[in-house]
Amino acid sequence: MKKIKLEIEETLIYQRSMLIEVPDDFSEDVLEDILDEAEKTASSGQDVSYVLEKFKGEGLKVLDHADDDLSSPYKAEIEIEINDKNEMDGEKDAE
Repeated sequence: MKKIKLEIEETLIYQRSMLIEVPDDFSEDVLEDILDEAEKTASSGQDVSYVLEKFKGEGLKVLDHADDDLSSPYKAEIEIEINDKNEMDGEKDAE
């Protein structure tokens, strides 16, 4: 029998939502810059809330935080690859 090592890459996508409030004169460019910062530094939906709270002084207020529930992804994708094709031709168990 051949032994073949498989590499499995699992990608899970979660959709989160949160509600923020900004002053009426808050520019879209400033908001985009803040959201870009959140995308760069946050590692989860809940982290986005914490990053945005740093901008309280600019008038941004987090009204409803994103959750971190990992039980039900929006989308899941699995990719399986043969790690070492040489193992297919080489090592066999003695039976």
